[in-house]
Amino acid sequence: PETALSLLANGLNERFCKGKFGHGVYLAEDPAKNDQYTTVDSAYQGPSASASLSDLHETLYSAHYKHPGDAYYVVLCRVVLGHYIATQDGITDELTGKSVWAVEERELAVVPDSSPPIHHHALVVQSKRHLVANGATVSPSIGLNRHREFLQFNAQRTYPAYLLAYHRLKNGKKY
Repeated sequence: PETALSLLANGLNERFCKGKFGHGVYLAEDPAKNDQYTTVDSAYQGPSASASLSDLHETLYSAHYKHPGDAYYVVLCRVVLGHYIATQDGITDELTGKSVWAVEERELAVVPDSSPPIHHHALVVQSKRHLVANGATVSPSIGLNRHREFLQFNAQRTYPAYLLAYHRLKNGKKY
């Protein structure tokens, strides 16, 4: 929760995150993927909290809306993927079998037959349940197990539109 307000104020930055597929803004269409990276904001802490958490609480909560306890936050973004390239393993294009990279984990490959040459704008890493090649579902031994990931290597193509606060529920009860 400490970085939520900063993300909304400053936007996303591809240089701050280096994951399995290089530096970039990592996004997901399924909130369960995002939830894997959240931490709990257990209670309103007022001025005794760290500066960033105190600022977040002052922005979100007031006398009219109390901190709900055990809150998690996710940023909902609007993203331009442009001409993306899809992969199963982060190395090869799922359609052509060629490398997805022009410069490893820095610049994506050129869009085929583009003139002048234009590099792909984003990387889509397919999960096993989303893999489709030439219209037919494939069953690879590699790939992500659960959720597709979307990587944007230029943060200016992302817009953090909403901060969503939520509770985790199990059998209808918060946990």
